[in-house]
Amino acid sequence: MMTLRGKHSTVFVKEGVARKVFHPEFRFNFWKEARFLAALQPFHFVPRLYAIIPEKLIVEMEFVEGETIGEIIRTGDADEIKFTALRTAEICRTLDMLGIQKEEMNHPDKHVIVSWSGESTKWSPECVNVKLIDFERSKESGKPSNLTQFIVYLLRKRIVVNRKDEIISLLKSYKATYSEEVYRKIINLLMESFK
Repeated sequence: MMTLRGKHSTVFVKEGVARKVFHPEFRFNFWKEARFLAALQPFHFVPRLYAIIPEKLIVEMEFVEGETIGEIIRTGDADEIKFTALRTAEICRTLDMLGIQKEEMNHPDKHVIVSWSGESTKWSPECVNVKLIDFERSKESGKPSNLTQFIVYLLRKRIVVNRKDEIISLLKSYKATYSEEVYRKIINLLMESFK
């Protein structure tokens, strides 16, 4: 059994199941984690939820294996980074449209887990699996900023190095309207802007 200790909880991992046990003073965080994981199950970018045990403050879920986005950025090749970033941006857009603010997309190094699937030895968009973990700080929001936070993170990490002014301008427009047209422009510009 593997044990991972955090500020709000301790996670016990055994045979592919993560048992997240919240400390009693973080009962509210337990409820947020359980609520958002349950609500996001149909989207397949969160761990599968197996059980919620309120009296023990336990959430049982799939243990997501893979590399963190921070590791991909440090050690991955250009395609790994590009496809991971594009898939994560797509997930951020979904969260924005659902009115859910994750609260960690400006520093997602450990909150985005990436794995590769498929028979091919080359990275491609359809072979990149991205899952988000740790929803205990999430909240509903009329003005979510997951996509904008994530793109700013990419700019700060110098993953996106070209046309920064255009991207920032588009992000401001996106934050004001959340329009599909502006979102598509951001993605197209991102595709052209990776180093």
